Amino acid sequence: LPIYCYFQYSNLVTTYMPIDDLKDMAILNFTERYRSADINYFFLKRHKNNLVFAGTEKEYQIFCDKWELEIPRLIVNNFLQLAYIMKKARFIYSNQSFMWNLSEAMKIPRVVELCQHAPNVQAFIGEHSYGYLHQSGAKYYFELLMKK
Repeated sequence: LPIYCYFQYSNLVTTYMPIDDLKDMAILNFTERYRSADINYFFLKRHKNNLVFAGTEKEYQIFCDKWELEIPRLIVNNFLQLAYIMKKARFIYSNQSFMWNLSEAMKIPRVVELCQHAPNVQAFIGEHSYGYLHQSGAKYYFELLMKK
């Protein structure tokens, strides 16, 4: 039997997806801390069918409202379930957060938005580990991992 994960959209419509179908999806996670005000994420709109957001409801609303994204939010019951789902996804795209550290520990393909004032994570260590401070890097590394 397939294992399913649960998604909720901003209009509260809920859907289920077999966890193995996440192989083409990028999981986004952007918290309110350690953010760069200089990065524009409107380029993600063209990939909206391959994106899912993991984070709190507030983080989801802030990120999706600001960048006008209509993507689902992943609903999990615990961090073990989150880790299992992360392992099935194409890659993790986040800022300096718990999810970045978990993806780093699990060596999942990952891209991190580095905070200019407190770059307290190390990108570029290990295979498929990338980081960026500027717009060109944000788009370049996202597109690089979408093609893999």
